[in-house]
Amino acid sequence: MITGSVRIDGAAADATRVLVVSGDAQRLLGSALTEPDGSFAVAVDERPVHLVVKLQGPLIGIVTTRLDPDHDEATPIDVAIDTTSGRFHPVTGHFTGQPRPPFVLLSIDPVRLDGVNPELGRFFNRRDQRVVEASFFSAQVTGSQFELVAQAGQYRIRAGYVVKARPVLPETPVDVVVAKVVLADGEVDLAGDAASGFDLYVTGPARLRLTLAPTHP
Repeated sequence: MITGSVRIDGAAADATRVLVVSGDAQRLLGSALTEPDGSFAVAVDERPVHLVVKLQGPLIGIVTTRLDPDHDEATPIDVAIDTTSGRFHPVTGHFTGQPRPPFVLLSIDPVRLDGVNPELGRFFNRRDQRVVEASFFSAQVTGSQFELVAQAGQYRIRAGYVVKARPVLPETPVDVVVAKVVLADGEVDLAGDAASGFDLYVTGPARLRLTLAPTHP
């Protein structure tokens, strides 16, 4: 059994996903959600293992701890995350372009994160042994702006609006996607496209301008 707690800036992290991955970073052994007091328990006896804590918004990132073979299961693991340590940076975005749908579904997936074993990347979107999440972080943005805090590293960002059941009405919103993402500081176009997403490298505070466009002009 592995027990412990997750705290963010000293406060208990409720409903935070904790994964236990084998020491060779090949197998997902267990999964749990933290309780309101930040505590968790995962029924895994194998050692060594990686403890993978998923921060899925508005603070986005991955924090890992390796438990060695001599780890005593009677000793709880305290995962203390300090957002002022320099590992996390504000990311703000502003949507431009036309048409403007009722909301935009924003999705962000980490690719490589500073301080995280790259081999653990295959588990970033895993919820448990059976479920793979469509995206690491997603949120409906109803206004023109969003604000997040992200761990330093590489991400893939996508956004759009799709009407799944489309009635034949003139006022029905059209499907839109983010066709272009610009890093406002320096006016740098991010590499990528609407289908696969755009590559965002977070090394400090980032201001994004995301241009909306209809999927079928």
